[in-house]
Formats: sequence, C-alpha cells, structure tokens
Amino acid sequence: MKSPKARFRTATLMVALSLASLSLAQPGPGGPGGPFPGGPFPGGPGPRPPIPILPIPLPPPHRHVAESDGHSLAFQVQRKLKRLGYYSGAVDGEVGRGTRAAIRAYQEENGLEVNGQIDSPLLRSLGLL
Repeated sequence: MKSPKARFRTATLMVALSLASLSLAQPGPGGPGGPFPGGPFPGGPGPRPPIPILPIPLPPPHRHVAESDGHSLAFQVQRKLKRLGYYSGAVDGEVGRGTRAAIRAYQEENGLEVNGQIDSPLLRSLGLL
C-alpha cells in the first residue's frame, strides 16, 4: 500500500502530464482569425516550441506520525508517554507489556477506551495525529 505522500506525488504527476498533453492538443492562438496571422506564434507558421513541464510544488510536510523524524509510530507513542510520565522503559519502538501498560494507564486517565492499543483516539489525545 502506498503512503499518502507517494499517492499525492503520483496524482500530481498524472495531473501535470494530463495538462501537458491537453496543451499539446489545443490549437495555437494563430491561424485564421487568431491574434497572430499565419501561425500560432509571432514569426509565422512552424512547429510549436516544446512546452516545459515545470515541477509542481509539494505542500509542506505534515507531521505525519508514521514517518515523522524517521521513527515508527510505536517509538513516537513511547517517547510521548515517557515525557508524560506513563512509560519508564526503553524507547525502542517495540510494543511490549510495558508499552501496553503505559497506554492503558494513559487511556484510563484521559477518558479513552482502555484497550492498550495504539489507535486514532490515543494518537489524537497525544497530539500525534
């Protein structure tokens, strides 16, 4: 499954290619009745110059949890829970008993469903989503 960034880049490229092909298929402004008599561009008939395909700027990176800082989601949850005093183990990205216990304690104290899982409500509450 592609990441949201990869899907966005693919869609952006497809849009750019579609726009480029549309502009190639459109008749120029010249010809009969056009603003440049005798051809699409000043200077008379002839082939159109190539249309440069300019890069479409990507939006600024979001603090996407799974890729942020090059660390896994579990790593970020552990780090946040440790900062808040719920987790005392190693911040290693491995979800073990200590991590699940810290998640359950945080969920219970913050009115979330207590399931010991890294889920959307937990991530939102921790400010990671």
